[in-house]
Amino acid sequence: MALGSKATQVHLFSLNTIQMRTFHITWFVFFLCLFGCSGIATLMPVVRSDLGLTAVIVTAFFATLVCFSPATLAEEQRALEAALAERETTLARA
Repeated sequence: MALGSKATQVHLFSLNTIQMRTFHITWFVFFLCLFGCSGIATLMPVVRSDLGLTAVIVTAFFATLVCFSPATLAEEQRALEAALAERETTLARA
């Protein structure tokens, strides 16, 4: 096996090799996603009131963040459609 593009040393703060660039991009994106998901949780009361979201929609949003499988997504889609239909009915009555 040739060592042509394999890292033989680790220079942690160097971006000269593709391995270190990949490493730094990976940890940066991981923490960006982590802080983004935890940041939206603290701002959810403001977001919910500004966008007029129901508790069902907010719950479905967080459930899809945690359980991202096709079966769960289909179930959440049905819940979202039911919540939107309920909201439209409520708005039509008002």
